[in-house]
Amino acid sequence: MENLPRAKTRGRGDVRAVYVGGNTLRVRGAYTGRSYAFSPAARTQLVDALDSRVLFRTRYFRRG
Repeated sequence: MENLPRAKTRGRGDVRAVYVGGNTLRVRGAYTGRSYAFSPAARTQLVDALDSRVLFRTRYFRRG
């Protein structure tokens, strides 16, 4: 399992998101505005729980 740093949140917590796409992708969180970078080499990342709601609606992310 990857050793991922915990991001600062306001009590919502973070969710582990796994990118299943084939290219490098940078997204901005719909709620927090945080920037997240994913790639085939760095598929798993902690994202804010509110941002994760939007990411998981796409075909490119799943819960990790």
